[in-house]
Amino acid sequence: MEAVLENLEELLRQNLINEADYYFARHLFLDKIKNCPFELPFLAALVSSLNREGHICVDFESLDRLEKAPDIFKRFDIKKILGENNGYIGAPGEFKPFIYDGKRIYLHKYFEYENFIISNLSERSRIHYGIGERCADAFAKDQCKSNGELNLQNLAVFMGLRNNLSFISGGPGTGKTTTVARLLYYHLLQNKNINIALAAPTGKAAARMGESLSDSMKRFNLENTTFSDIQTMTIHRLLGYSPHLGGFRYSRPGKKKHHPVLLGYDLIVVDEASMIDLSLMFHLLKALPIETKLVFLGDRRQLASVAPGAVFGDICDIENINAFSEQFAVEYRLFSGEYIKETMVKSPMGDNIVELRKSYRYKSDSDIAKAAGMIEKGESSRLKNFLTSHSGTGEGSVRLISHSNLSEFFRENLLQHYIDISK
Repeated sequence: MEAVLENLEELLRQNLINEADYYFARHLFLDKIKNCPFELPFLAALVSSLNREGHICVDFESLDRLEKAPDIFKRFDIKKILGENNGYIGAPGEFKPFIYDGKRIYLHKYFEYENFIISNLSERSRIHYGIGERCADAFAKDQCKSNGELNLQNLAVFMGLRNNLSFISGGPGTGKTTTVARLLYYHLLQNKNINIALAAPTGKAAARMGESLSDSMKRFNLENTTFSDIQTMTIHRLLGYSPHLGGFRYSRPGKKKHHPVLLGYDLIVVDEASMIDLSLMFHLLKALPIETKLVFLGDRRQLASVAPGAVFGDICDIENINAFSEQFAVEYRLFSGEYIKETMVKSPMGDNIVELRKSYRYKSDSDIAKAAGMIEKGESSRLKNFLTSHSGTGEGSVRLISHSNLSEFFRENLLQHYIDISK
């Protein structure tokens, strides 16, 4: 035990783990179990460390891509204990602290969360709905012009009407809010009594979502349908989180024993979905009947969740995004008159995911668009050269500010602004 403590303390001094990892390993094994395998506390520390960095498991096939894990892994023969019947590491379906599926090792709860989410989303993705004539007529009048190209906003609206589950990704200014405003309008045309909720991970995001949708409805002449009864709230409020209960109210037993109280919404739209971690996604899906229609909005390339599990980003990170099945393409052509050229869907949920790419905030040939493209492709050297050679002004321009010139830049550009608004 002393040797284990010394090694854990050495990892702590070298910043390979932190105090939380150290005490997690110590409490879980050293303080509770007298004769645990030598490698087990280091496995616990490694899992804890990766959880803090946003990983839900230790993937032994990709350890080299992680910053600190290889050092811990190489120092102690952790893999040696994975096949042992030691009572602490179990196979899927067993109730043990860690679960090993042959390639990855999880804390038990994260393994259960991930498998529930996969199963639940898969079931939801297979549910489709017909689109009413009134809704189709309104779409024909309001649909965005395509200019000969596939209009992904129109497609996202169709997806949200057709599917029980939709993921709409897009960067700033690509029309996510406009798309949702139209989507809500068409749903209300089909059923004026539909029960809708709008949710986001934070209060600020929820408030901004409500304000933006209100503006979009006015801009697109949607004011003839009332949106005032639609609730906008945080996901925690939606689920009835209570610090006194230490959980969510939806999960309290209902009239039938062991049956949770499910939420009674017909449609839920979740904004800033990239911020939803594994645990929160688990509780959200568990709280909703399988028939509840779900639309997730976000940018798969930004605002990752703080807690473990980038669910939205992982789901949208598929090969050939915006390539759909032939069945989906045929249905969309009949509905909108537009043709989908790519029908090479490889993901099981390819027909449930769309990425909006056209920015309405800046032109595609602007400096900021070019810089964004380099960032997305990971072209760091090219980006650096581009930024150092561009110092333009005006709409869509970029300017690289050196650290030594930040104070001067703030004085020139921000000080007068705050003086003006303080008067």
